[in-house]
Amino acid sequence: MTITEIKTVFKNYLVLLECHNEQKRHISDYFREKGVRTLEYPMFTADYSFMIMPNGVMKTTTPLYFGEHFLIERKSGSVARGGGFQELRGNLTTGHELFKAEFGRMIAVQEVILLIENAESKECIKKVPPQQMSNETFYKIYDSFIRNRNEKRLELKLEPIKVVYSSLEDAGETVMRLIFDFLVENFGNKKQIKH
Repeated sequence: MTITEIKTVFKNYLVLLECHNEQKRHISDYFREKGVRTLEYPMFTADYSFMIMPNGVMKTTTPLYFGEHFLIERKSGSVARGGGFQELRGNLTTGHELFKAEFGRMIAVQEVILLIENAESKECIKKVPPQQMSNETFYKIYDSFIRNRNEKRLELKLEPIKVVYSSLEDAGETVMRLIFDFLVENFGNKKQIKH
């Protein structure tokens, strides 16, 4: 597909929002303002994926669901407290087994993105208030978690988890850009994803 054709397909997509995610209003508001259609969907894991509706470019008569190919897990928190690393700290300490199981369900998904809001880099871990462990220990736990998941993904010949940082205000635009980039990468090079 050409970039022009991908842009046409992009107009026919629907962003899937995890229906149990309560902290997504700023992103769904952004989509609404931009005229992007959304659907609250009971996803098996993660917070966002997408679906392409039937269109002439891809010659589809039924929607194409990309939840097995593309997932975004979003973490949020206050800028002053390390942004999404604040939520991630809770996930990797008190909610570790649930979080580990969620990433386990994503292990064979083609592209997994961890979107960390209100953070510019891993350095924001230093802003997370220490609770029962130092930030240095949390950094090691986080780094080990990502590294272990990526080793499993590489064994399956999949790309490593992409960690993307975004401001709260740019999160909706970031999700849209990530979806578009995935389409270009997988369809712009004449690659075809098997459904």
